[in-house]
Amino acid sequence: MSTNDDAFVVIPFNELQWEVKPGSTPEKVETERQKIRDRVLQKANEEIANEDKSRPKEDKAIALLRALGSDLNINAFSTNWRFADGTLNREVDQVNYYNQRVIQQLSVDSPEDGLTEIHFYLTSTTFMIHEYGECAEHFKKRLGIPVDQDDLVVMRNVVMSSWPMDGNFIARLIEEFKKVLNKEVQVCRERNGLSPTKHEFLLQGIDRLYVIHFPILHLEKHRHR
Repeated sequence: MSTNDDAFVVIPFNELQWEVKPGSTPEKVETERQKIRDRVLQKANEEIANEDKSRPKEDKAIALLRALGSDLNINAFSTNWRFADGTLNREVDQVNYYNQRVIQQLSVDSPEDGLTEIHFYLTSTTFMIHEYGECAEHFKKRLGIPVDQDDLVVMRNVVMSSWPMDGNFIARLIEEFKKVLNKEVQVCRERNGLSPTKHEFLLQGIDRLYVIHFPILHLEKHRHR
């Protein structure tokens, strides 16, 4: 779903073949991802089957699909975002903040939420370090963030149809999901970006004066470390 040109990354819990093979490289993994985009994501079942007829057994799209892992009813994945210069965010708390904002856009948690304005629904869970251990640590590495003792927020979707490829359904889901991801990237960039800004200070004291800085802790350019 995401390329190096996108402002975000989407990492599924299931790893691709080249992510687990010895001697794997980022280039080989990206080649495998591109093959999935070209030969699966934008095509209906009938189109995939017809194209496979002229391909050798080892190069068929159905072989690629089988190699992706079991046909899960519940899929887990997580996302991360990039700064404007393309640098990937490396703080787990900002990954969790980003995922939580996306989930809020695609779920219902109050009677005031407009049901007809949400195109599809996601749920979430948390990979707690004391429960998931190395599993959570490895998932963090794949998201591009250092291993630490913080928990990781993970999204989940549930497959509700036996024919998700028909009617360009997957492509439409991807389009709507990317709209939300790109919208929330801008929030995270503003929250964590460094740029000129105005700071406020309080002057205290009589004989000896103290200057107290007023931080805004949720904004990187207003935090005091």
